[in-house]
This record gives sequence, structure tokens and C-alpha cells, in this order.
Amino acid sequence: MALRSALVDRARLVTKEATSQQVEGTTTYARVEGPWFTCRLGVEGPTQEEVDSGRVRTHPTPILLYWRTAQDGSEVTLMADDVVEVVSNQEGTADWQVSTKPLIIRKKVVLLGAGYANVERVEEP
Repeated sequence: MALRSALVDRARLVTKEATSQQVEGTTTYARVEGPWFTCRLGVEGPTQEEVDSGRVRTHPTPILLYWRTAQDGSEVTLMADDVVEVVSNQEGTADWQVSTKPLIIRKKVVLLGAGYANVERVEEP
């Protein structure tokens, strides 16, 4: 239970579904939000290096640690390229895109109720 008590933020999966309306011949999409689940957004994660014209730049890799059961009892299944709205005490409210395949935390052979994945902040144009 100690791991779950460390999850002080909350998040929900965000998808877009086509509506029945069309504007100028283009399908419009509506934002659909899933149930809330507990998580922890860690922005001070391990650094990632990239080489840009001979220079090595490092920047933190944010990590989302999440509980695999939502508040309504449904199972949380994240996949790479999913967008998650996170309400964080430190980072505020923002959309984050899952950038790696989420991994489930194990204790020897037993699966625990938590998983983690690298995320990137979604910048709105």
C-alpha cells in the first residue's frame, strides 16, 4: 500500500471521437475523457541526451507512475501515443502524451497494481 499512497496526482485518458457534424466538408472531433485514476508525475526523471550539430543536450525525461485501476473500478490500459490529462500539484493541469510503451511494475513474479511510462508535454498551438 506504500506505493499507492505516493501517487498524489490524478489523471484521465483523453481521446477524440468523430461527431455527426461536418464543418465545410470536414469531420469535427469532440474531446472524450475517461475516468480518473491516481498517478504521480515526476519531471525530474533521468536525463535524455540528443546530439544537435555537434553539441550534446540533456533534458529531463518526465515519467508517469500510475495505478492500474481507475476510481470507477475499471482497468487503466495506457499505450504509446495515448494522451493523458494530468492534474499535478507541482506541474499544474496539462495534457501529456505517452512516449514509450508503459511497463507494469513487478515484484519478482507477481504483478503489482502500478505501471509507468515516459511522457512528453503536449504543447497546444
